Amino acid sequence: MPFTFPVLHEVGTAFVSLGDALTGKPERARERWQEYAKHSVMGSGVMWAVTGSRRREEAPEYRAGFLRALGSAAAGGGALSNVPVFHELATAGESLGELMAEGDGEAARRVWEDYAENSFFGSGVQALRHIKEDPEEASRLGRNCGLSLVR
Repeated sequence: MPFTFPVLHEVGTAFVSLGDALTGKPERARERWQEYAKHSVMGSGVMWAVTGSRRREEAPEYRAGFLRALGSAAAGGGALSNVPVFHELATAGESLGELMAEGDGEAARRVWEDYAENSFFGSGVQALRHIKEDPEEASRLGRNCGLSLVR
């Protein structure tokens, strides 16, 4: 989930979806608002309240989206997530959001496993750890470490 500022996110979504509607893409505009409602603190929170009060079956999905977005926001919301240290904060927020949304540690663990495989520090440390015992794995992780710099 990309970093967004409250209010600016809503204004941006409104203008972009208006542009979609004016250029004859109303379905794309609808998709933008659905994405917003699933992945933003305010959008998913409002939709969770509305669908929950009406006892609609979509309520748990919006609840999970709200909790994921809230966890991410608590750790900085992914600001500068491509910069070392901020990347770790963004991963912590994403992991916290998954833990809150799913209620167990498995989803949160997967976030950190992805981090260990695909981030500069995560894959670099893993490569060093495997260098003597499994040089082939260390080489693969070293490539991931290098590729993370160009992502």
